[in-house]
Amino acid sequence: MLMNKNNQVKLAVIGLVILLFLTQIAATPALQLTSSAQAQTFSTKQANLNDSGTELKDWWFHYFTIIYSPYSCHAGVAGCYANPDYHVNSWLQSKSSVKIENSWANPALTFWTKHDTRHYLTFCYVEVRVNGQAQWDRLAAFTGSKDWYQKSVDLKPYSGKDIYIKFYCEPNRGVDEKLPNYYNKQILYLQDIKVIPDSTVQ
Repeated sequence: MLMNKNNQVKLAVIGLVILLFLTQIAATPALQLTSSAQAQTFSTKQANLNDSGTELKDWWFHYFTIIYSPYSCHAGVAGCYANPDYHVNSWLQSKSSVKIENSWANPALTFWTKHDTRHYLTFCYVEVRVNGQAQWDRLAAFTGSKDWYQKSVDLKPYSGKDIYIKFYCEPNRGVDEKLPNYYNKQILYLQDIKVIPDSTVQ
């Protein structure tokens, strides 16, 4: 009888250790990469338009990733985007166009971002393309920032048109004449990307 109780206690302790181990694994934030030399897609359901705008979640990826660790994203919420490979051109491009209605008072693209870059050099941009056209219009550039901030890009010139959004980064070579192949390390983080009908974000 004593041996049976001892065995039961041992099994209970082993089971508790295994349970704690599995709980720790489940709680550990993970970084899932979706980058490759070829553009890839990551599709999620795009939010419906409302007063707070349309959140864009349906993207083409080229050397961008989705970060599932809340510690790397804005406000501790997992699901931000980043381009950790800074030696090549990279972009995050919307798969679906967004209609900018004529009735919108102050349409804008808003998002949270930080741009960790060496020497505060800027080689990442916001670009827009009108549906049916080939040209991308470069609307804004990013400044170096180690902290998250909210940015707004005016879309009023595109009222009445369907547009695609792109975040485009290029590597910088030749920062130093003595080092012509020197790269400007930069990581662009993006989160909560929305098209807003009447934005008050500066």
